[in-house]
Amino acid sequence: MCSFESSIPQRTESWHGLRGLAIFMVLVCHQFFFFFSYPKFCAQLVGQRVLSFTVPRYIRVFEAWSIDIGVVAVSLFFFLAGYFVLDSVRRSSSGRQFFFHRMVRLWPVYGISVLLNVALLAIFTSKTFSLQHILSALFWVRPWTTFDFIDGSAWVLEILVVFFLVCAVFFPSLKAGREIRLGKTIFWLALLSSLFFVNNYEYLRVCCPYGVHIAFVISKIFAHMSLAMVGMYTAL
Repeated sequence: MCSFESSIPQRTESWHGLRGLAIFMVLVCHQFFFFFSYPKFCAQLVGQRVLSFTVPRYIRVFEAWSIDIGVVAVSLFFFLAGYFVLDSVRRSSSGRQFFFHRMVRLWPVYGISVLLNVALLAIFTSKTFSLQHILSALFWVRPWTTFDFIDGSAWVLEILVVFFLVCAVFFPSLKAGREIRLGKTIFWLALLSSLFFVNNYEYLRVCCPYGVHIAFVISKIFAHMSLAMVGMYTAL
């Protein structure tokens, strides 16, 4: 019988090629489509007024597609995160060590990116951030506050950090090969949180606006973690 460790496929060039394709798709989407499709959101990120411009013709073609390449690319990212995470679990001796190694790989570059964004926005625009705002972004707790994005692309990492934390908490189960049970738990939590958000939206909007925000964050996290779990199953 194959052991848990030997059952994890080796990282192949094909999978890394898929990751490269996802990166390319995100770059194309952000560079050529996102700015023109979501001008208000982009203006809000840099604290500026919405610009008036002529929308390129290819944007209309893009919007007519039934497939959003940005959504596809992000889905691939979460899928690959789940696919490769089992290899990290295999090489770790505890959930604490696993989570620490994940943070060591992510945080330095991410921290520099956040501080660089803060500096550039302060220099070239009128947008500034409080210390609490900066700290909430640096340590990935911004989604649980009412602060806006400092770097709009950071939302993917904010969800990945929660996914890695869940993997660390359930490390013994993953190490023992009980990924299916964890996946079922995440799936049902995703479904239930989404149903709660839909059924209680109007009540929360009127009585507890912050509750709408938190319910949306939780639904979004579990939905994307479900994609990561699909990737994890593929690696079995």
